[in-house]
Amino acid sequence: QMLLNLFTCLYALSLCIIVKSYDSNYNVTKSLRYVAFCGVAYCTNPVFKVDTVETWSCNACKSFPNVTANSFHGYLSDGNGFIAYDFDENEIIISFSGTD
Repeated sequence: QMLLNLFTCLYALSLCIIVKSYDSNYNVTKSLRYVAFCGVAYCTNPVFKVDTVETWSCNACKSFPNVTANSFHGYLSDGNGFIAYDFDENEIIISFSGTD
């Protein structure tokens, strides 16, 4: 299952790179946006029963109203994260939570 999740993440990332080319100039606004998405990854822990990524209802999620997402949890690795699609920006977002 974890291998399938990893393959799905890599496939989605490769599609993102192929489909959308990015400007090589650093953009502070976009960087802060992606940092906020990193915060959403901490809402993916399976111990949370309310305000989850699946319902896109955690505090960090509310900053991005037009996004759908699925979280994942590696039970052997205890790794958490999510894959999302942002309709407003036409982007695929993949984020992992760090260690506690």
